Amino acid sequence: MSKTQVKSNDRFSKFRMESPLGKFFTILLYVVMTIIVLIVLLPVLHIIAASFSDPQAMISGKVSFWPKDFTLRGYEAVFTYKKFWTGFRNSLFYMVFGTFINIVMTLLCAYPLSRKEFTARNKVAMFFVFTMYFSGGMVPSFILVNALGLVDTIWAMLIPGAMSTYNMIIARTYMINSIPDELYEAAEIDGCTPFKYLIRIVVPLSKPIIAVLVLYYGVARWNSYQDAILYLQKANYLQPLQIILREILIMNDIDETMMGNADALARQRGLAGQEQDGPYSLNVKEKTSVKHGRTVLVAAGSATEVTKRQMQNLFEKTDAHQISVDPVRLLSGAEEAEREIVKAAEDAVEILKNQSNVPAVVFETALHGTLLDLDAEDKKRGYPNGMSADKINEGLGIIVKKVLDTCGKNRIAGLYMTGGDTMVHVCRKLGTECLEVLDYVIPQTDVSKLADGKYQGMTVIGKGGMTGYDEIAKDIVNALLK
Repeated sequence: MSKTQVKSNDRFSKFRMESPLGKFFTILLYVVMTIIVLIVLLPVLHIIAASFSDPQAMISGKVSFWPKDFTLRGYEAVFTYKKFWTGFRNSLFYMVFGTFINIVMTLLCAYPLSRKEFTARNKVAMFFVFTMYFSGGMVPSFILVNALGLVDTIWAMLIPGAMSTYNMIIARTYMINSIPDELYEAAEIDGCTPFKYLIRIVVPLSKPIIAVLVLYYGVARWNSYQDAILYLQKANYLQPLQIILREILIMNDIDETMMGNADALARQRGLAGQEQDGPYSLNVKEKTSVKHGRTVLVAAGSATEVTKRQMQNLFEKTDAHQISVDPVRLLSGAEEAEREIVKAAEDAVEILKNQSNVPAVVFETALHGTLLDLDAEDKKRGYPNGMSADKINEGLGIIVKKVLDTCGKNRIAGLYMTGGDTMVHVCRKLGTECLEVLDYVIPQTDVSKLADGKYQGMTVIGKGGMTGYDEIAKDIVNALLK
């Protein structure tokens, strides 16, 4: 009989010997613990299953604890997102160097407070303990960090949280209880200075507590996001991974409170298992373009691999025209930018005048060639953070407006924009400050119309650059043409 069987038999024998009340509480304990485990485990299993499932199946509520329509597109979209790896690098840096600073500061504080020779140690310790219960708050902390010139620097992520009072007390207690005073006396006789005693004796003997503190500090540093939100306002290139993931979630989130009616929500969630297609729903799956006489203007501001695949599919499956706009020229001064904008607009107008069945004209700045590092462009040109991206998106907006002004509203079937920033800038250049939501058609894609301005009533579709299947651009164009 194995040891495992013997232990199991012992447990069962003990259970049989318990009183009825004892058996009841034992069974109750196992039931409660099982429920607690399921409460913790099932949401995790659901999230894992959802990550490997098709977005449509997830949104329609078909995914439980096993993937539905298995796909790796979600992981592909995240891992091909350039900012993801920048955030990962930053988080790794903050964790390694931040933890090193934490350990050094904690030991330098805990050691003197553990020495009996320091007669004021208890009074000084009370000042540290006070900060555990009472702090200045978020606003005074930001004012201090800003006054020190640390905002938008890596030091804003490292210095404010350089030491935890709780962890310092743990280290101090360990030194008091685990390192004999006789060692200090012997070292002092041999001419050892207090600092040398700390380095040569205290630190080596404190390896167990240092390992614990490394774990505590390392996990806290890796998960930290509040400092980045407060102190990294413009330095996007310094953002940790947690902020990048938050950005992806917000960029691709659906706000159900913006739904115009319950039917739209029902369609979006796939309630009752019925396809209740709204007037703008994207169930178009034809492999050829629609004969129409009108054209969709596409402003492709996103440069993600997902968007590139979708646009490539549009060009392959339809007669859409691609007009490349040089982003460098859009950033090279007013005259150079104006020439590039006028050229792109004139090329589009020429195409629309000479061809009646052009399903879409795509204005793009990043679907091929070398992708600009916009953060580097901001530094190089002395722009505030994000201004290069804004200038490029504004350029796309001006191009769309020029084409609309020339060809007229009746010639253009609608607008399709990839990337939230692109949509905002294009709509503003058209004199629109408000959009009326018409329908949510697939995850992270909504159909709206311009609610004011010269082109009021024109249909516009905006889609996140990280979402959608490969043929979605073609389907969106065909839906607008219909």
